[in-house]
Order: sequence, then C-alpha cells, then structure tokens
Amino acid sequence: MKKVAIFSPTINAGGAEKQACLLAKCLSEQGCSVTFISFYGLEGAEPKNVDILKSNSLIEIFIPVGSQYAKLKSITKVFREKQFDSLFNYLTFCNVFGTIIGRICGVKKIFGGIRSSRLPFKKKILERLIHNYLTDYTIYNSYSGAEFFSENGFNKKKNIVIHNCFENISPQTSRKAKDVPMIISVGRFVEPKDYLTAIKSVKILSQNNIPYRYLIVGYGKLETQIREWIERYSLKDYVEIIIAPDNIPELLDKADIYLSTSIFEGTSNSLLEALNACLPIVATDVGDNKHIVHNGQNGYLHHIGDSNSIAESLVKLLADSSLRIQLGNHGYQLLVDGFSKEKFTERYMGLL
Repeated sequence: MKKVAIFSPTINAGGAEKQACLLAKCLSEQGCSVTFISFYGLEGAEPKNVDILKSNSLIEIFIPVGSQYAKLKSITKVFREKQFDSLFNYLTFCNVFGTIIGRICGVKKIFGGIRSSRLPFKKKILERLIHNYLTDYTIYNSYSGAEFFSENGFNKKKNIVIHNCFENISPQTSRKAKDVPMIISVGRFVEPKDYLTAIKSVKILSQNNIPYRYLIVGYGKLETQIREWIERYSLKDYVEIIIAPDNIPELLDKADIYLSTSIFEGTSNSLLEALNACLPIVATDVGDNKHIVHNGQNGYLHHIGDSNSIAESLVKLLADSSLRIQLGNHGYQLLVDGFSKEKFTERYMGLL
C-alpha cells in the first residue's frame, strides 16, 4: 500500500483546497493510505471539502496545533513516523516547508503544487529555488502557467501539467432549436474578464436584427460599469444581469452558446462548466483556452478584444441550431476524455 501525504494550508473553499481534497479521495479509492495535513486546521473549513475527506477510511486528517514552530515540529514527527512514499504540496507555504521537511525525513517523491499562472515576485523567487533544487517535480494545473514559469528560470524538465479534476460530470444534455437562442457568460465582474468586448460583440448582433438574448451571470466591483455599458450601447432589451445566483447549472442548461472574452486565464473552470452543459463556446485565445476549445470542433477562438470576429462566430452559431448541438456534444466528450475524475486519478497514480 502506497503511503501518501497531502499538505495544504487549509480545507477552505478555495480552488486549490478543493483539488487537494479530491486528490486525497481519488488516491484513497485506489487503495493508497492518505494523510491530509491542514496547517491552519478546520477553522473556516468548507463543509463539502471536509465531507470529501471523510468519504474514505483510508484518509487520515492531521491537524497540527500550537505555534507555527510547534506545528512544523509535529508535522516533522508525523513524516518520520509514517515514512511516506510521496508528498503532494499545495501553494507556496506548503511548497517551501513541506518540501524541506520531506527532504529531512526521507520522503521518496516530493511534488510541489503551483495553482496559478502568475505569482508575486517574492513568492516566485521562493518557488523557483524550491522547484530547481529540492522538489522532484512541480505540478501545475495549466500549460500556460508551466510555460510562464519555465520562461522565468524554473527547470522545465521538472514541470508536470495536470488539469483540475471536474468531479461530477452531468448526463449529456439534449438540446432543441429555439426561435430566440440565449448566449451566456459566467464570471466575476473584474477587468480581466473584459465584458466591454462581449457587449460590443452582441451590439453587432442587434444592429443586424439577429434574434438573441444575452445573460451575464456573476458579481463584482464592475457591476455598475457593466450596467452603464449596456445602457450606452442600447442593449437593455437584449441583455440581462443576474447577480450571484445559486442555480448556475440550471442557467447553463437553458442557454445555447457560451461566451468568454477574458484577456487572461489559467484553466477556466467556467469553460469546463460550459462543456459539461454541452454548450458550444466562443472565447478568446488566452491561457489554456486552446486546450478546452478546439477551434471549429466545439467552438471558436479569437484574439483578445476582436469584437467583430467574435460577433461573426456568434452569428454562425445563432443561425444554425444543428451546428450548436454538434459542437456542444463534441465539447462534452472533450470534458469526459480530458478532465474527468478518472483521467485525473490516472495521471496522479502514474506519478506514485
């Protein structure tokens, strides 16, 4: 039986924390003995993440107590007692301290975990030192992140890319033609999402009398600005905003096309949600989008800010329901083949 440690700062609601918990579940289901170490304990823990960890008796949750020094000392003791075969660290704090303790205690394989496509300067320097000299490999959740850090002095030979696990893939959706198809975007209302380009793109549709509805779902500091853009471009009859709903899967099921105009992405979870809903995607060619949207097969990719080309792809999809269904079904299969729990488990088990 393989003995595996997973070291995460918390079990809170963040994306890295959820993926760490899912990794514990997947490895335990393959018969591995997993010790999940949460440095800051259970305070603020996401209940769903705790449930994931409690789903298998082969997962042990270890919560160190006391001062930071006392916690690191108790973690060192656990490492020496357990004699782990492999260690998976998540985020900078754990990458640094987990790797140092792992090396001292003789862990056979140590994996760092960088979950962002960019890092602040000081963190990047620390991560580079740990990656180049102490870890065996660093796992990234996006190719764009791995490429960026390689260009910034990280040893490329020690890079591994494993996309996030999309745990609960829905049954394939059966769609029908509509007189007024719906375009949908889901995301935070922040500058990198570039909603102005999305609004300019759908404005071109209304100028050409093409029937559609556009639903913008999310929340954030740019809400007022987005509403002003909708007013400025005379789109109130076409565009609706829904703030932080709790039924996003249902809204995706009611939509017909997914639109993303981001100027920056890693691996976009919202695009994966669109694949799960069998939606064709029109998106910008940023981050790992090209690994999610295969141009002409399950959607279309465009340059940042190119509202005219984006509008052309939207027109093509709005005019042809069979094309929308064909591309949406292809995208769903891409999700199953590349981002499923089974694929995620296979990739990690191959590292042990």
